Amino acid sequence: MGIFKGSEDLITNLKQGIDELSSLETDDHILNHALNLILSLSGYPEGLKGEDIPLSARIVSLADTYDALVSDRSYRQGFTHEEALEIIKKEEGKYDPRIFQVFLDNHLEFKRIKEKNSATA
Repeated sequence: MGIFKGSEDLITNLKQGIDELSSLETDDHILNHALNLILSLSGYPEGLKGEDIPLSARIVSLADTYDALVSDRSYRQGFTHEEALEIIKKEEGKYDPRIFQVFLDNHLEFKRIKEKNSATA
């Protein structure tokens, strides 16, 4: 199943989270604020922590960090894949250990996707 080979439950949970978010009728500012609270993993809006935070939010947290690091910003160039990988490794404790391991096991797939998207941009 691609990047999350053997982790079908992770994919199913992520898809459910995306469906839930896309069905919300709210303005972008409110939705972005909610996502930032969810993805910070430092307290979740309802006081949830660790395993109580929805799996989809824990997955997106790491994927969003990777994307933010390798993407160009108005104030800096994106980091290389290798630089982003090292930064994420230094922050290992911020992520669900299972998701972190899946990321490490599949980081070259992240690199391939980034390179593919950069080529088409």
